[in-house]
Amino acid sequence: VTLTPSEPDDVAYFQYTSGSTRFPRGVVINQATIMNNLQGIIRDGVQIRPEDRLFSWLPFYHDMGLIGFVLVPVAAQVSVDYLDTREFAKRPRLWLRLMDRTKATVSFSPSFGYELCTRRLRTGGESEHLDLSNWRVAGIGAEMIRSHILVRFADALAFANFNEKAFLACYGMAECCLAISFAPLY
Repeated sequence: VTLTPSEPDDVAYFQYTSGSTRFPRGVVINQATIMNNLQGIIRDGVQIRPEDRLFSWLPFYHDMGLIGFVLVPVAAQVSVDYLDTREFAKRPRLWLRLMDRTKATVSFSPSFGYELCTRRLRTGGESEHLDLSNWRVAGIGAEMIRSHILVRFADALAFANFNEKAFLACYGMAECCLAISFAPLY
């Protein structure tokens, strides 16, 4: 078998939509579409830097997990660490402890992830033992963005040096691979 390079119109993979606007369906993603989307995320949306270190608990079957935290790090040649999605669901504070330990700079979550972490933080200064000052992009998307959840998260982690300006709202659709738009970085 002779291997040949992919062409822009070749199929890269099939992705399923969430069904939030219609019933879930498969979408054909070609090479040009995914490469353009990766370039936009890396260069314009998140503005990945060579020294960035990504961290994710998002499932790989979801476009934010697959594209944002498997393909983006490969394309940008930056490090990424993973926490199993089930472990995050059971122990969401572990996400924050590992963000501190790895000095990660970029991580994303839907609103419910930030809310779950906030609800599980212990009173009595648990956040004082964390250092989240390296977290420069705290992306949020994949569902409705609820500002009161982000305010509570930022307030709960103020002693951990979490910068509320790190929040980066984004919007995406499976039909476009992942990202369509990003709010400006601070």
